[in-house]
Amino acid sequence: MKVGVTNWHTNTFSLESEEFPLTQEFISQMLGVRRVGVTEAANILSEAGMITYHRGQINILNREALEKTSCKCYQIIENNFF
Repeated sequence: MKVGVTNWHTNTFSLESEEFPLTQEFISQMLGVRRVGVTEAANILSEAGMITYHRGQINILNREALEKTSCKCYQIIENNFF
């Protein structure tokens, strides 16, 4: 689950901004998983210092670490589409 959330964050937000208005419910629907799984993954990423999350606002604190946590498909998508 953590890898899925990480991939989704990094692939969706290869933009200049590090702040995104997203709810865990929305992310769970986009990934096709239960919201509790997104909550658990967000907590893990937050505890690792990669993101902060509060009331539907995600802030990326350490993009490099977040990208390293994602699966290898992230780099393929990054190279071909961004």
